[in-house]
Amino acid sequence: TLYGYYQIWSKEIAPKKFERSSLLRVTSYIERLMPLIGKVKLKNLKAAALQELYDELRKTKSQKHPDRCLQEQTVRGIHHDLSSMLTDAVKKGYLKSNPAFGAYKPKGMKKEVTIADETMIQKIFTILEQEPLKYELYYKLLITTGMRRAEAAALHSPGSPKIITGSTAVTPRIIHAAIRQPSFFPLYAP
Repeated sequence: TLYGYYQIWSKEIAPKKFERSSLLRVTSYIERLMPLIGKVKLKNLKAAALQELYDELRKTKSQKHPDRCLQEQTVRGIHHDLSSMLTDAVKKGYLKSNPAFGAYKPKGMKKEVTIADETMIQKIFTILEQEPLKYELYYKLLITTGMRRAEAAALHSPGSPKIITGSTAVTPRIIHAAIRQPSFFPLYAP
């Protein structure tokens, strides 16, 4: 059964494969599945059944936040860890192929992106004017051109001092101060 293999895998294979903190996360994800599919024989485990399982998990209440269902990121993590375990089962000869390959399909819900309007951009520009020049220029460049942070960070003329540095590519406190939430990205109209 899947549970029988999980017992072997969690004691013999996983400790060699994962660091302690990762091992705790992986085993907690997979243990969550055992009441649902643990009794299934490994050879009878099919991609369609795993897809149904993932669809059910999306409706399951979160252990940390009982008022919400599991996030897609959690379902993806569960799939990844189960797939890793089943890949090890293939390597050890318990399975001919990994049934998790091709089983995972994202939920398909895309988050709506809020585009900052002209008023918001003016507010951000006003706040930027109070920051050091290199930050002001960097973020105004991003906002006005739609350039990615990494693209802007890579800009500099050979032989000239590097004004725009990679160290500014983290989410800036000045943008957070202006918009109070990261859902306003991107800050430019396409």
